[in-house]
Amino acid sequence: MVIEIEVEPPLDELYCNEHVKRLTLAFCKIMLGQIRGKYDGITLPGGGSVSKDIGQEGQQELDKVMENLRAETAFGQEIFFA
Repeated sequence: MVIEIEVEPPLDELYCNEHVKRLTLAFCKIMLGQIRGKYDGITLPGGGSVSKDIGQEGQQELDKVMENLRAETAFGQEIFFA
């Protein structure tokens, strides 16, 4: 007989989790890049322009964090009782 148990951490622990912080930052950068993309080609006062490159940076960070999460959970955190 095999029983699988999944333990869910309390929300207080998730707020301090480094992966959650990095995922949130990556999603924010992607969203900021999408917002800035709407204003692409507009010249700002003083000759500056709006750059949407931060969205690509966020996507790269998201891919890196997801790869790290998959590598850490590849071994699993399951407990088996026989």
